[in-house]
Amino acid sequence: MPDMTGCPGGLLPASFSDGFAVCAPACMDGMCPNGATGDAMGACVFNPDSSGDPCNTDTDCTVQGETCVMTGGGGKACLLESDHCALICAGGATCPDGMQCTDVGVCQYPTG
Repeated sequence: MPDMTGCPGGLLPASFSDGFAVCAPACMDGMCPNGATGDAMGACVFNPDSSGDPCNTDTDCTVQGETCVMTGGGGKACLLESDHCALICAGGATCPDGMQCTDVGVCQYPTG
């Protein structure tokens, strides 16, 4: 079970929901691994260097390379092109053993 202090082998610690964490691999040519168990699919979905600033148009984004995109919560944010993976469990897909499908539709380990 990862925590937010570090991950093995160059994996990036990430948290998409409070109380959950995961060690996320980098995307390889836009592809991501699936889980060892369950049927959640790996997808290239985030870039940790994105500011995440709220926006209405691309001109609102001040970090070079960011664009204003619709987020899962219905708002818009300034984001860089995705370069890290997550296991997507939205639509009823099951997460690997020990992981839970969080409220944002991403498989993560509980941290508490």
